[in-house]
Amino acid sequence: MGQTGTGYESSEDSVVQLPKKVRRLSKEELGGDVVVQIVGGAHHTVFLTASGKVYACGRSNNGQLGLADDDEAFKDRIDPDFIGEPALVTFPDTDDPVTQISCGSHNTSVVTRGGALYSWGQGVQSELGLGDEEEVRTPRVVVRKEGGAWFASAVACGGQHTIGLFRKKN
Repeated sequence: MGQTGTGYESSEDSVVQLPKKVRRLSKEELGGDVVVQIVGGAHHTVFLTASGKVYACGRSNNGQLGLADDDEAFKDRIDPDFIGEPALVTFPDTDDPVTQISCGSHNTSVVTRGGALYSWGQGVQSELGLGDEEEVRTPRVVVRKEGGAWFASAVACGGQHTIGLFRKKN
């Protein structure tokens, strides 16, 4: 379903048995930036770069990639259910780089340098931390960077749960 990020031109690309280069994430393609963390869900993969940018690929049926419905990555794809190459995920606050990423089966959560926590994807068992929201297609803030009493330090997603590590702000 494209979760390897190695591209998808035909059904022959549906199984990657030998190492193959992930597309769009070389140091040259990232303008000198490098990937520092990779996490995977059931059918999607998320990549974090040293500069705090997030890229995602794979199945996109429940918003787990964090891409808006009109994102360029959804145009001209071979299969309507997935994206075979990593695409840049955009966040509401572009001045707060992401420092850590985690994936559940069908959801993704990230923590930023400023202590914000974002979640997106499928959350039928409240794993997004957003109350009764069962599907969120783009990053939604759970804990904001400014205001509030808590600072998000880390996040870990499981099959049907997410746990965050928070510090009280001084």
